[in-house]
Amino acid sequence: MSRTAAGAGATPRARIRHAGSAPTWLIIAPSILVAVVFGSIHLIVIPLFPVVAQYYFAQQSTTFSEESVALSLHIFFGSIAIVTGAINVVTAASDRRLRHHRAIGWTYAGSVAISAAFGIVVAFHAYAGTLPGGRAVVTSGFLTLAACWIGTLVLAVHAMAVRRSMPAHRFWMTVNFSLTFAAAVLRVWVGALLVAGTGAFDLLYPTLGWVGWVPNLIVGAVIARRLHATGRLRRASKTE
Repeated sequence: MSRTAAGAGATPRARIRHAGSAPTWLIIAPSILVAVVFGSIHLIVIPLFPVVAQYYFAQQSTTFSEESVALSLHIFFGSIAIVTGAINVVTAASDRRLRHHRAIGWTYAGSVAISAAFGIVVAFHAYAGTLPGGRAVVTSGFLTLAACWIGTLVLAVHAMAVRRSMPAHRFWMTVNFSLTFAAAVLRVWVGALLVAGTGAFDLLYPTLGWVGWVPNLIVGAVIARRLHATGRLRRASKTE
């Protein structure tokens, strides 16, 4: 049988799963990498070997020592959120009958709520750099991120628990996960600034309070709107 014939005879679900394999790993792999690597650094390495904080993002060494509890809880639950969120976003598109989707979803929701709450505390101690007004820029950016993170989560949960609207739930959960995934994108921006040099890093880091997540929010909203416009969200709700 030719590939064309095989493709034509494949079920819609099989075609979705095959077509989504590359995007799937572009979501799953960075999510796991961020959770494991940065979770290990902040939750295991630095607590056991505090001297590491002087070499790993030394500008934040004060925050590591003075706000270690809030930072650790923010990172711990954020790590759970990005992994469980990636699993649910991917499986929602490939296997709409996943039995554990709801349990994973509630784990994700709880993790986002807790991580965002402690993120508010950490935002006031984020590295302000040498940018004029850097403290206001970085703190306001991360505070707004926390507010949007919690806000879109509330809308997603309300859509499912109160309105019983799967399309609306998927719409807001897609937008919400785009903010969760900012944890991975932010590391890319940090790496780019480190490559640019210490001067550029110290000057521009505060802008990551906004740049690190606003593009994600825009992309997430665009993807959610397109899924809704094409009817995929509505069709998904009918199969569950």
